[in-house]
Amino acid sequence: MGMTFNCSYPDELGPKHWSNKRYENLMKLKQEALTYAREQQADYILFVDTDSILTNNQTLKFLIAQNKSVVAPMLDSQTFYSNFWCGITPQGYYRRTADYFPTKNRQQVGCFAVPMVYATFLIDLRKEETSRLAFYPPHPNYTWAFDDIIVFAYSCQAAGAEVHVCNQQRFGYINVPVKAHQTQEDERANFVHLTLEAMGHALEANFFSWVHFAFPSEDYKRHFIPRDLLVFSAHPLLVYPTHYAGDSNWLSDTETSTIWDDDSKKTDWAGSQKTLRDSRGSAGHLRSTARDEL
Repeated sequence: MGMTFNCSYPDELGPKHWSNKRYENLMKLKQEALTYAREQQADYILFVDTDSILTNNQTLKFLIAQNKSVVAPMLDSQTFYSNFWCGITPQGYYRRTADYFPTKNRQQVGCFAVPMVYATFLIDLRKEETSRLAFYPPHPNYTWAFDDIIVFAYSCQAAGAEVHVCNQQRFGYINVPVKAHQTQEDERANFVHLTLEAMGHALEANFFSWVHFAFPSEDYKRHFIPRDLLVFSAHPLLVYPTHYAGDSNWLSDTETSTIWDDDSKKTDWAGSQKTLRDSRGSAGHLRSTARDEL
């Protein structure tokens, strides 16, 4: 099986369109890598897509320590997008579940069994069930969409190889896929924003670029003695919003909430309470609870 790199595909609508020919070529490339790893008697193989940015240099060591057949580090993004599914239909389509957002937002932390991972994941080639995994050709009984991540998810099911995603640490980031009609410039812009997002979450300190405040240089500290810098914040706030768009005549901590007509009771999320504007059309004298939550 020869490795080929195509600049375009005869059935594509544009450079960002994932046509069947493009999926097929990607699956063949991944299968070639998997076959080579087996021939070399490797213990593991780590797949990392080019739209993944790993910022945790302990990611590989962490994944190996989990001792899972197929395991992925949960990757963050600028949206609700990530590199795993919590549910899949019998037809191979995405299924919404109650577990996705608690996992994505790290409200529940750990390694969780899921039907699909992609973009970045580790396969333990020492385990018997992973010997039956394949990216190409699809399983003989495969009837789902011709898509590399779905083909691999089906292969894991058929082989009895459990798939897990882990979110105990921040491992890195994943770029949100662009649409078929978008351009490479659109994707480049997304990567710029993603890189800035990663920089804002405390990458490892590098004295040639910037110094994290939590790791001050001892040499720098000697020039600023005594270290008695104080930070103050005005309380109560000096300026308050009068209302938010979306809920007419109401002051709310979110414009996506539902109308609540009993101001003496809290809404169904913790710590939130709406305040009716007074007859003069302004917020008037707000109760302290309303001010505090803003």
